Amino acid sequence: MKNYEYQDQAQAFTRWVEDQDSQEGTSSVGGYTVGIDPEISMAEYINTKLPQVEDSILVDENFSYGPIITSGRPKLFFDRADKGEGDWEAARDSPFGKVGYMLITISRAGDQLRKKFPQAVAGGEAGLTPIFRTERYVLVEVAPTKPANPADKQGGGADQNQPQSTPRPFTPTRPPTPEGNTPAESTSATQGTTTDSSGAGSSTTPSNSTGTPSSSGGSSKPALEGE
Repeated sequence: MKNYEYQDQAQAFTRWVEDQDSQEGTSSVGGYTVGIDPEISMAEYINTKLPQVEDSILVDENFSYGPIITSGRPKLFFDRADKGEGDWEAARDSPFGKVGYMLITISRAGDQLRKKFPQAVAGGEAGLTPIFRTERYVLVEVAPTKPANPADKQGGGADQNQPQSTPRPFTPTRPPTPEGNTPAESTSATQGTTTDSSGAGSSTTPSNSTGTPSSSGGSSKPALEGE
């Protein structure tokens, strides 16, 4: 169990058996990061910051079951188990006006919501705005109506269907613990660009209260504590 190549966190279990120390955040054979802090943090945000409306959060439960379980409020989530495959796929293909939010996994490749909207977690899909992020998930707010298609516009007016270039999700500097502690503060989690009245773009960089140096490059993925 300590050294076998193909396993699911059994190595971490043996460490716990030996010394009874928490394995939260440690690594285990197979590339796993042990623990459920990302799930607890997302569930805490959903339970305390969002309207508690039934079927308001579209989710691929095959990949985002962790926050569903840790929230203790499965009725908030729009999933296949309750709605059936056909209705779920219809909501996935056109979520506007059907759900208020989407919960998307960023740590696993098979999430069908991420496949449908690959730029949503970075704020690059019109009408889909990231509002909260943990190490494994991004919560996206869904616009009540589908943004207009620029191909349907007439004349040379400004394009209103530009992707959200300055998403404003927030990441807790310290995730809540199972004992109920909540984050003391939040930090802006993304970088983006803003456009002034002349049309010129300027870069904006959020403050980094955790003291972690900002990474360079074009990715808008926030720097999370512990990365």
